[in-house]
Amino acid sequence: MKFSERMGYTQPLPFQTDSMSEGLKNDIINLYCQIYQIKCDEANDFYNLDADKFNNDIWEKFFHNISGYTDIKIIIAQVKKLEWFEIYDFLEYVCSYINDDDVYNASNLLLKNQNSGFRFVDHILIPISDETDMKNVENAINSNFDNGHIKIATQKLSEKNPDYPKIIGESIDGVEIAIKNVVSNLYDDTPTNKFGGNIKILKKHNFLDGHPAYIEILNKLYGYASDGGIRHPKDRDYKITEADAVFAVEICSAFVSFLKYKVSSL
Repeated sequence: MKFSERMGYTQPLPFQTDSMSEGLKNDIINLYCQIYQIKCDEANDFYNLDADKFNNDIWEKFFHNISGYTDIKIIIAQVKKLEWFEIYDFLEYVCSYINDDDVYNASNLLLKNQNSGFRFVDHILIPISDETDMKNVENAINSNFDNGHIKIATQKLSEKNPDYPKIIGESIDGVEIAIKNVVSNLYDDTPTNKFGGNIKILKKHNFLDGHPAYIEILNKLYGYASDGGIRHPKDRDYKITEADAVFAVEICSAFVSFLKYKVSSL
């Protein structure tokens, strides 16, 4: 937090989920300019062919304009005309074009500094609540405990018209699979096909000692998902929103990440 914000002279940046500040827009444009300059510096000839190809590909494949030599100023002018969500499209395109972890990390840093409600996780932009949740999602995806369900959930969360019930279902499936994998890998007990049954096995072996609140949350989430017809189609009285889906991804990712840590520490 800046001095002026701590002292109450200015207001902190709002959490940006359905808009984009001028500062965030400019930071994304500046990142593009820095990448372009790096492309120029890497060029081995007078014409900067690699940098020109970068710009021309943006012009033709992102903006879908007629091909031709494209100056950096023309690209900037086009980006400034975009809607806030289209600027995120632009950022995703640039990052995927370069396909370098340093660029994704730099993007996440500027998104964090500008209080954006989105971060790159596994190279796609998804809505997040805070930095801890983002790390938990990354850890869960990399854990291999959940047979890829959390990754599927995050991919669906980044789609244009997300299927929120499906996202919640995939997240909970990830927890079920992760718990089942822990039971089968650590203990002689035969894992069950029931969430509650495998939880009981872990409790019996004191694997979950000291975490009753965590289990209570998961039990309630599991019951909510089943009773509400999220995993098995029924009549739905409650309209499931993005907030519900993000919460499910984050809490389920946190638990899968917790399981990974517990197993690795044994």
